[in-house]
Amino acid sequence: MINRGGLRATLSLLESKLRFLLTMNMPVKSGAPIHQIMCEHPKAKTIEDFVAVLSQADFTIVDEFYKDNNSSLYYNAGKIALNYRYIGKIKMVGDNATYLRE
Repeated sequence: MINRGGLRATLSLLESKLRFLLTMNMPVKSGAPIHQIMCEHPKAKTIEDFVAVLSQADFTIVDEFYKDNNSSLYYNAGKIALNYRYIGKIKMVGDNATYLRE
């Protein structure tokens, strides 16, 4: 069990859900011209599914995952609305990584 700022989280393996690593064509706070987002969408089982979901509306709601600074683990940072017009590249991330679960 890991304590993250008062929140208790347990480690678990992915539950056959795919994560997608997005390279966004927009600047970050530090001034870098692009940034990456790790996300998941419940209806996307393949990259083709994810592209189809993204093409249905200007904004798509996804769960965003942040990397834990003290390990190689990721934790769910909540939902974000994603505008497909700023996505430059999408990469599927396998289901063998370990994630923090609240």
